[in-house]
Amino acid sequence: GSNPLRRVRSYPLLLEHLWPKLRQIVTLDWRMSSTARFSDFALPVAAWYERTEHKWVTSLMPFIHAGEKLTSYYEAKSDWEILSLLAQKVQQRARERGLSRFVDRQGNERRLDDVWDYFSESGRFGPTDDDAVAGELIAKSSNLEGVTWEALKEQGFARFTGTGDKFLIDHELYEEMGETLPVHKDSPTAGGDHPLTLTGGHTRWSIHAAWRDDKLMLQQQRAQPVMYTSVSDARMRGIADGDRVRVWNDRAAFHIMVKTSPAVRPGQVIIYHAWENHQFEGGVGFQNLIPSPLNPVELAGGQFHLRPMPICMQPSHTDRDTRVNMEKA
Repeated sequence: GSNPLRRVRSYPLLLEHLWPKLRQIVTLDWRMSSTARFSDFALPVAAWYERTEHKWVTSLMPFIHAGEKLTSYYEAKSDWEILSLLAQKVQQRARERGLSRFVDRQGNERRLDDVWDYFSESGRFGPTDDDAVAGELIAKSSNLEGVTWEALKEQGFARFTGTGDKFLIDHELYEEMGETLPVHKDSPTAGGDHPLTLTGGHTRWSIHAAWRDDKLMLQQQRAQPVMYTSVSDARMRGIADGDRVRVWNDRAAFHIMVKTSPAVRPGQVIIYHAWENHQFEGGVGFQNLIPSPLNPVELAGGQFHLRPMPICMQPSHTDRDTRVNMEKA
């Protein structure tokens, strides 16, 4: 469900410490990602137009989008079908082995031998009932008043009826750290005391890593990973537009092409996100030197709207202010 070897900052630590402890690694994806290349099995997931579901539902946007299945591609399965088949098999194996219960990560005891019955509402929703499941979720949503699944599919999108506008977080840890409201703080010298600040941003020519290695899209960006730097920082290091450079800090190093730009301020270098590691020289991606320090407020909890959890095997993905240096390769 994710691509941690592309996503996780300082990802080589996963290969060094986590991968040797795993008996088997299975990646579910619709493309050969960085993680799939280091997996024992890569199983095909249905892409955007090969499944019926809500598209990209997060708390970061005011709209929900609908998408309907247009085609099928060989053995690719939707997320719902994959989870359904897993639940069926887990229930079967649990009953065969007499394993009736387990303790989840919150310490709660749960049933294991009826997980499929519970998951499917006693068989009400089968493995291929994606459309019915999507409709049920819309019907039970408290944030889409007056919206029906059929109308949503026809319109394509609908606005959430209660996005909220509260910025104040009156949690004691936020109060202690001075972050009850959005506030500027100088960044730590993550990566060491180096003269350049590496920042990022969302790419214009892909959705995260999807299509990041598409040949046509790559023509928009010199057909390979590129780092933008100011004209003055490049000149003082004898670097010209189009040169390959070595970028390093106390954590690690990588190689990349430079694009000089008067729009970049001195002291800053920019790499837009989602490049796959295999697109870099030696398969070493730029996120290998990003330490991603933890903001203590990410440990806050105890309130309904504050329930932090690790995403993609680490609590934070902070890559906006890593300190680096560069030289002509």
